[in-house]
Amino acid sequence: MEQTKRALIVTGGEIDKTLLLCVLQKEVFDIVIAVDNGLLPLHLAGKIPDILVGDFDTAKPELIEYYKQKKEVEIHKFIPEKDATDTEIAIKLAVKYQMKEVILLGALGIRFDHSIANIHLLYWLMQQGVHGEIWDTHNRIFLTDHSICVKKEMCFGTYISLLPLTDRVAGVTLIGMKYPLHEAVLEKGSSLGVSNEIVSQQAQILLENGVLLIIQARD
Repeated sequence: MEQTKRALIVTGGEIDKTLLLCVLQKEVFDIVIAVDNGLLPLHLAGKIPDILVGDFDTAKPELIEYYKQKKEVEIHKFIPEKDATDTEIAIKLAVKYQMKEVILLGALGIRFDHSIANIHLLYWLMQQGVHGEIWDTHNRIFLTDHSICVKKEMCFGTYISLLPLTDRVAGVTLIGMKYPLHEAVLEKGSSLGVSNEIVSQQAQILLENGVLLIIQARD
């Protein structure tokens, strides 16, 4: 059985050093992409990226020059005035290289506009048939437009929140969770799906139509 091709994208938001080291040690990726100043934590962790992307307005010039000397690093430089963020360009490169799963680190942080944009990029990935997730110290974020099962032992944190990304998500049934639902409708403007918990060995999240934003979280 062919293995899913995975990409790690490290972008310029907040990145916990311990989390990055854990991901690099425990996870297997076919390509690692550094986005602008996302290069710095990778460099400090001793990991050479396969691809470096950005307008390089935040990365240290001497660090960029250092990696320009490395023939194994593919570099894509863009001007700051462009129609896509550096992270979007990196994601589209990952799809171009036929990745079927994309994990983003540093996609959340002080710039809330970038955080929201990165969540919307998960939607673009889903439309391409690629599974995307955003990870940080407290959250794992992904989207689904179909029913899924989540094993309690595999859940990242204590809490699991379900929020509609589309205007409404219909036919939502939750089984094996502290606060069950039966054929409910989740609509934008409601916090109904926030802070649920898995209470069985496996939870079922069923839906008929729409797109759910799923956040596995811990304090």
